[in-house]
Amino acid sequence: QLENIDLVIATVASHKGDQGFAHSLIRKNLFPTINLIEASNELNIKKFIVISSSTIYPDINAKLSESMAFYDDPPEVYYAFGWMKRYIEKVCKYFNSISKTKFILVRTGALYGKFDSFDLTTNHVVPDLIMRANSKIENFLIWGNGEQTRDFLYIDDLIYGIQKMIENDNIGPLNIASGIQTSILDLAKCITKINNYTPNFIFDNNKSIMIINRVLDISKAVAELNWKPKYALESGLKSTIDWYNSIK
Repeated sequence: QLENIDLVIATVASHKGDQGFAHSLIRKNLFPTINLIEASNELNIKKFIVISSSTIYPDINAKLSESMAFYDDPPEVYYAFGWMKRYIEKVCKYFNSISKTKFILVRTGALYGKFDSFDLTTNHVVPDLIMRANSKIENFLIWGNGEQTRDFLYIDDLIYGIQKMIENDNIGPLNIASGIQTSILDLAKCITKINNYTPNFIFDNNKSIMIINRVLDISKAVAELNWKPKYALESGLKSTIDWYNSIK
């Protein structure tokens, strides 16, 4: 039911397909989003927020600016999901040209924070490392060599960025991320430090590590929104770990 609503933030998503099949992952993400876009257009919703993804960007070892999204295909490991997100962005661009609704595009980094999934079957790297650090295991396994990097963003900074886009009537797309590369090893060290212990880090180079490096250029968001992340990685992780300890 979307009647009498001014704003829709479309966070409906799945990051796991049925039995690992990419086509079910596409279906679970694409169909609900397109249905919401169409309904919002028909009901003249004022603003519709689409959470896009850094997976749309090609595999370029540099800070990824918004204009680089379609330089090349997404990396092979993100190919299906990346093109699905690109398609949604194109649909929003089309509706922005014909609709009274403003479709606002937000491209995020690797999100983490309170209320994240700490389910072993669905979690991402930050919850996984937090759970293992919480157990204070002696030998701490890292997939790959630990040098692969990601752009980690605390969830409150994403919410703040979305709020600024709404207030400024900025339809994007804009990168809302930290703009900082953090290696998986440094992430693990930060998490174990917060848990007050130092494990023996071991590395498994036979494990899949997806892509090597990913960091977003946030200069456009900083300039256009007068926005920047408020949470350093350690403070965001401590908030997340405190929350996890309170609910486990």
